[in-house]
Amino acid sequence: MIIWIIGKVNHDNVQEWEIIGITNDKIKAEIACKDENYFIGPVEITENIPNTFCTIFPCEQINWPNAYYPKKGGEEYANC
Repeated sequence: MIIWIIGKVNHDNVQEWEIIGITNDKIKAEIACKDENYFIGPVEITENIPNTFCTIFPCEQINWPNAYYPKKGGEEYANC
């Protein structure tokens, strides 16, 4: 099963972000994005979530496959 993480980047430091919510519905995840600082990313619930998935703490930047910013047209993939 895939769940969708809804995140918001800190506009001052793109390497800092916070989890806004989690849903199993991609459309609901897209709707939850209020502006271009919000992104969504899929996580297979059988996967281990890497240590780089953190809330408001500086992290090593990662490329999150299939994560994107819906309010930016959906084509700009998220690097978190």
